[in-house]
Amino acid sequence: FLNAVDAGIYVSSSAGNSGPGANTMGHHEPWVSSTAASQTGRNGFSIALQVTGPAPVPANLAPVLVNEGTGGVALSATIPGTTPLLISAGINTTSDGCVAYPANTFAGAIAVIRRGTCSFTIKTNNASAAGAIAVVIANNAAGGIIPSVPGTTIPVFGVTQADGDALRNFGQANPTTTTAQITFPPLPIPNTPDALASFSSRGPAGTYNLLKPDITAPGSQILAAVSDTVSVTGSPQAVALFSGTSMASPHQAGAAMLIRQARPTWTPPEIKSALALTAAQTVLLEDQVTPANPFARGSGRVQVDRAINAGLVMNETTANYSAADPATGGDPRALNQPNLIDRSCYPTCAFFRTFRNTGATATSWRVQLQGVSGSVTPIITVPGNGSLTLKITLYSFTLPANGNFSFGNVVL
Repeated sequence: FLNAVDAGIYVSSSAGNSGPGANTMGHHEPWVSSTAASQTGRNGFSIALQVTGPAPVPANLAPVLVNEGTGGVALSATIPGTTPLLISAGINTTSDGCVAYPANTFAGAIAVIRRGTCSFTIKTNNASAAGAIAVVIANNAAGGIIPSVPGTTIPVFGVTQADGDALRNFGQANPTTTTAQITFPPLPIPNTPDALASFSSRGPAGTYNLLKPDITAPGSQILAAVSDTVSVTGSPQAVALFSGTSMASPHQAGAAMLIRQARPTWTPPEIKSALALTAAQTVLLEDQVTPANPFARGSGRVQVDRAINAGLVMNETTANYSAADPATGGDPRALNQPNLIDRSCYPTCAFFRTFRNTGATATSWRVQLQGVSGSVTPIITVPGNGSLTLKITLYSFTLPANGNFSFGNVVL
């Protein structure tokens, strides 16, 4: 990877999928940009079953998200809200739906049947023979199910045990009047944008003076190309929703590629710094509430449009990278990276960081410290197409002596 960077190739790696525990990171190389995975605001798609009557319909039944079965007949049109929803008489038994139902038991209705004993296909075909136009199979244990129903002729769906119990209770309380709708096409399911995926690996980077992960990018429920599982020939144009930091790292690589096209003279370290210096720090932990610290989010979530217009960038040399390689005893603390970290900063520690002006006109910058005490030149002027080295001194004696990391920002 260092040779690749030396050759002008940007290396975006996955942070790893071993989170959310501390020190679960992969790729501690300073020249590699390791990518944490976050949500986009869309948590995939789901088919919704909506109980439509009789009123009042409990909130937990309006709607119920269901999993479509596999190997059978796919839902291709909405089942209207006037459709009867009927509960199997044996839903509280261990072998519900395993023997034939009386004729017309489910005539024109959506049948709700309990999982157990026999196959999903047998249950579905028994309900279909009794007039059902769709089947909902309720799990008999916690968690969701995706029924496998080869050899069936009507749409089949799976629901959790809790949702199945709620459907059972309402349907049994209203045995002749319960109606429901199953909506097509599937609905987009929201989640919290910029919240980290729980699997996303976390820093710190072992015992090194190194910030990892470097940056966050979308990596949860990402629409991705997949291989053809039937044949290795042709172009199946198959896609699926995948999650992982291996979904996040291509987002960063793509961002770097766009910057490379817009700014072809920038080096890989300069591109890395542009992405980090302009990243959005509004990343949350997996609880979707708590702000993430740099050992969870790195510099923040990629903003490629801002990175392309970064006014300052930071370069580093292959020789310095090699000398600072933490895997061979080097110390990356002094590398010209867009972060500052020192595990033994007492009572003060100083850092030097060199910034290059990406424009032809001199620019002046106000420099402030947030969250930590220290000293820094308050105003710097970087000449057009030139560089300036900034000294940043941090005062750790003002922080709690508790052995924990403290975090702050240098704002330009």
